[in-house]
Amino acid sequence: MKNKFQLYPIVFLKNYRNISIFSFITLTTSIWFFATHIKVNNIYNYFFKETGFYNEEYINPKNVDIKIPKNSNNLILIYLESIESTMQSKKEGGCFDTNLIPELTNLANENLNFSATENVGGGIQVSFTGWTIAAMVSSNSGLPLKIPLKGNDISTYESFLPGVITLGDILEKNGYTQLLIQGSDSNYSGMKKFFQFHGNFKIVDYIYFKEKQIIPKDYFVWWGIEDSKLFEFSKHEINRLSQKKKPFSVIINTLNTHFSNGYLESEAKILYKEQYANVISYSSKQIYDFIKWIQAQPFYENTTIVLLGDHLSMDEKFFNKIKCPRYPYNCIINSRKKPIQSKNRKFTTYDWFPTIIESIGGEIKAKGLGFGRSLYNDQKTLIEIMGKDSLEAELNKNSNLYESFWSKNNFY
Repeated sequence: MKNKFQLYPIVFLKNYRNISIFSFITLTTSIWFFATHIKVNNIYNYFFKETGFYNEEYINPKNVDIKIPKNSNNLILIYLESIESTMQSKKEGGCFDTNLIPELTNLANENLNFSATENVGGGIQVSFTGWTIAAMVSSNSGLPLKIPLKGNDISTYESFLPGVITLGDILEKNGYTQLLIQGSDSNYSGMKKFFQFHGNFKIVDYIYFKEKQIIPKDYFVWWGIEDSKLFEFSKHEINRLSQKKKPFSVIINTLNTHFSNGYLESEAKILYKEQYANVISYSSKQIYDFIKWIQAQPFYENTTIVLLGDHLSMDEKFFNKIKCPRYPYNCIINSRKKPIQSKNRKFTTYDWFPTIIESIGGEIKAKGLGFGRSLYNDQKTLIEIMGKDSLEAELNKNSNLYESFWSKNNFY
């Protein structure tokens, strides 16, 4: 997630005459984002250049035979806020003198990790995937999160990408009960809207915890509740789902490691001088303990766990001396499929869409879904074919096809 005023990196400059205070703040912070993160030629491309890339490379799931066999696994997909494989030691392929995430390294080594290197690593972050809701949208749909030029912002839309079929839509169609568990208010950045519209997810978030009196009405730390409570509440929700006869899909989003400096819980050990390092270290342990709890449950045998660092950390002060390549973390536990090649692969967040489907036992009769290409197969990803610069150049251009995905007239 971005900070509380940086809702979307892209806002629409066409309808600027009646800007409210909120819109003005969003506008100014977005201009700041462009100035510090986006190349000038990409800004020009976004507003003035049209591309045929979407028509040529987007694989529409509604035109693909996708099978989710009845014996497919449940899915627990955990987005790890800002967690990178970069946080390992240099010896282990990271960028630090000490491994800040030893437990996550062990999980990756013991299970399945896709990497751009020989070590535990990850994919390459590209345009429109570098903040939480964008990472969620891209990994669930194989598409970037770009607000259409004819619109305003996501909060004004009754539906969220109505012309797109996502992972949630596919699993709902195949009888999965779905749940989003979030320690903050999921209305923020359109997250609730996206998951309710695509997959009919039950939303269990900070607002839910207050309404159900699971936490006191006035309880608020960091973005809502800390991750220790998030994991405890998640255990209860997952246990409840596992008692039903239907398969389930649960998405969990951690928050302690959000920039800047993160949220240091009182139980965390102080091992480093920097608070953020201690937060990262404790988060690694928390996640590991939660995974071990899942593995001890009766439902684990039929459950795949996917751990994804949602995006690279935005804590620029903490990373200002880091010069090595940075990759978001990933790990797949209890996968139903073995990859042909998991190391020395170049891939992006878009590639998780078909990869997650195949990880639970799904079958895709196509070379991929959306802009994603399954990492289990030997089909080259778009970034392997095009390179990062060429791929981003096309992603930054306008597309009539992408615009149509926001139209109710193209509801899937």
